[in-house]
Amino acid sequence: EFTLGLAVDEGTTSVAGFLCDLDTGRVLATESIMNPQTPYGDDVMARITYSMTRDNGLETMHAAIIKGLNKIVARVCETAGYQSDDVLEAVLVGNTCMDHIFLNIRPDFVGVSPFTPAVHSSVDLKAREFGLDIYPAGNVHVLPNEAGFLGGDNVACVIAEEPYKQDDMMLVIDIGTNGEMVLGNRHRLISSSVPTGPAFEGAQMANGMRAAIGAIENIDINPVTWDVRFRVIGQDKWSDEISDDLVQARGLCGSAMIDLGWELFRAGVVDASGRFSREVHSSRLREGPNGLEFVIAWAAQTAIKRDITFTVDDVRALQLAKAAMYSAAKIMMRRMGVKQLDKVVLAGAFGSYIDKVKAMAMGLFPDCEIKNVYAVGNAAGDGARMALLSTDKRAEANEIARKIDYVELTVEPDFQQQFSAAIHFPHMTDTFPHLQKMLDKAARDRSLRLLRNMPLFSGLTDKDLRPLADHMEELRVRKNRTILESGSEAKHLYVLKEGGARLSINSHAELEFEVGAVLNWEAVSNGQPHSGTVTATEKNTRVLTIPTNDVLALIERVPSLGEELETG
Repeated sequence: EFTLGLAVDEGTTSVAGFLCDLDTGRVLATESIMNPQTPYGDDVMARITYSMTRDNGLETMHAAIIKGLNKIVARVCETAGYQSDDVLEAVLVGNTCMDHIFLNIRPDFVGVSPFTPAVHSSVDLKAREFGLDIYPAGNVHVLPNEAGFLGGDNVACVIAEEPYKQDDMMLVIDIGTNGEMVLGNRHRLISSSVPTGPAFEGAQMANGMRAAIGAIENIDINPVTWDVRFRVIGQDKWSDEISDDLVQARGLCGSAMIDLGWELFRAGVVDASGRFSREVHSSRLREGPNGLEFVIAWAAQTAIKRDITFTVDDVRALQLAKAAMYSAAKIMMRRMGVKQLDKVVLAGAFGSYIDKVKAMAMGLFPDCEIKNVYAVGNAAGDGARMALLSTDKRAEANEIARKIDYVELTVEPDFQQQFSAAIHFPHMTDTFPHLQKMLDKAARDRSLRLLRNMPLFSGLTDKDLRPLADHMEELRVRKNRTILESGSEAKHLYVLKEGGARLSINSHAELEFEVGAVLNWEAVSNGQPHSGTVTATEKNTRVLTIPTNDVLALIERVPSLGEELETG
């Protein structure tokens, strides 16, 4: 005869339940559902607003979660072959807002500065008090909240990973609708919470979806051709290994979003600022209903019979989410007085499926040695199960919750600057020593593709172009700003990549350049100063610069290029 207990991780987007044998700790059945409160708001603030602005808002959401939990109870008991009233004990963990709604306590003040929870300590209630379908006199234990938006789920994550027993400086990231982070070791722990929005869980993205059958979970983009290969959940093979009609893609889940953050930047589909390229060599990059978009899967490869794309708005949502995570980590590191992380732990079910290298390369978290970045699965669920099985762990949770120092990021004087810098891929200024070779290769590949797709260099081999690619740079010039000035030395060959440019001699307009044009061949070939001034004529003008010495060396090897430049 088993003694049964239920551990529940109530996330903003999904709710997971684990039916456990209380004697052995063995998990007998698991069940996951979409949080039934989702119709009342995708994120925490939306649900707090619903509670504040509707007369019966709290009661509606409370009833919805109880109904959802009872559905989980029924399913796990059916799977394991038991009755619901065989469950004698339950532990629930969730963020502060979820805890309040579950307990039928108004969460209003969690959403107003200084974001104070109504409940801090753990709570024990009888199941019959709010209609949870387990043994009526069964105890329901709700883990303590830390502060603000950091609730029992974060405490559960901490007691599962135990950074407070380590010497290493560990960053624990629980990635979900909220990004909950703990940094520290045995000497001190600090925490913060950032609203990543539903981007990582597929919501509010043009083709986003939950991690379910048919969701694209992994993506590779060829940096030269921009061809895409991907893998969907439920299919072992990649899309280029099977016929299109067998792929049956339905949308993009969170792990695909992380892949895209790196892959789009690596391939040059977007630049470091997240702006889409204007290149025309691939039909995948096109103008969509709301601006530029990139086709991940063609309609023939999908079960929805239309192209699956990633849009301008999707890129921006992804940038905002990852910038929130990264800037929070940087501010926490500064508070702790550390410049380097020893370990990064990716918690949450989502963390188990993301590519940790691509996650760091797109700028989700600061640089760390790759072997010390690892996923631990649903750590909040693990902590909930530990608390279900051990009263010592419950006491530990109460103690640790009071010891963690909460960092309110919005009051940091430079939060906005930190956030803005982190919007870039991978970051505007920070370096990533452990990924430098990978970042350098991506830059060379982008340069090589740009050269290969220019008519001027179309006949040349990669071997010919690689020396140019190694030293080529891209300049962004604002409208009416000078690109090169009359009388200056021709240290570089300038090629117009995007936008427009005009040559003026003695203040008189002489020539309008088109995309692909060389702006200063005469000065480069003759070794003379520039005879005129070239200015940008369009808002987003971009120019490629190639060192003159590299160009002249290439012309010596390939004389026909000099003739091409002369006539161009």
